[in-house]
Amino acid sequence: GPLGSEVPSYNAFVKESKQKMNARKRRAQEEAKEAEMSRKELGLDEGVDSLKAAIQSRQKDRQKEMDNFLAQMEAKYSKSSKGG
Repeated sequence: GPLGSEVPSYNAFVKESKQKMNARKRRAQEEAKEAEMSRKELGLDEGVDSLKAAIQSRQKDRQKEMDNFLAQMEAKYSKSSKGG
């Protein structure tokens, strides 16, 4: 019947979302590991609050890096487009 043709795509969808979920889990674990390391570096005490603070400060740094990167790209490309 017509339902038969929909099954493979559904399976593919399920497989992909599982992969995405695993990737997200892995990333979260990496983040936690990084936060743990920076927590030790900063000498913060054990606990969720200090871990959260470490993660947030890391994210701020990353946001800053991203902003800098975007600013550089913008400068590079806006210069080249105005040239002439």
